[in-house]
Amino acid sequence: KNHNLWNIFKLKLPTKWLVEYSNDSNFAKIYMDSKKNFSFLAEKFDIGLSNSLENKDKAVEKLIQEITKEVSISEAKLKKSENNNYLFYFIASEKESKDSKKVIQNKIWYRIKVLQNKIVIISAVFELSSTIDLENKIYLEKLDQIIGASEILV
Repeated sequence: KNHNLWNIFKLKLPTKWLVEYSNDSNFAKIYMDSKKNFSFLAEKFDIGLSNSLENKDKAVEKLIQEITKEVSISEAKLKKSENNNYLFYFIASEKESKDSKKVIQNKIWYRIKVLQNKIVIISAVFELSSTIDLENKIYLEKLDQIIGASEILV
């Protein structure tokens, strides 16, 4: 089913997935199973630009450096499509605050569109929370497809 979050972010989700969001909020939560055990969060935000950018690729590279500077990441990839649309994604790992032996892993995607006066960013985060690796892998593959095919419509 096609969804158009915040009237700017188009993505196609399976009909069984439940979307909770409002146009007034910059956050959305998408439940991927009926028991609500698996979900991912999406957030919309803009970064204003004081002057028109000549080199949009450099602006995105600088943004990525800022986003990832204090995060332990792996499997990072940046893709660019037409119309200054970018997709940056990676796995972030951090030690849990209560149990320093336990490592929390999240797959994070940034869908980025550079405009004349601002950068529009949609982030999506999925915690690899299942103790069953195959379950995490299946949901990750599906989310890679969905977010890879998503668009920022501005």
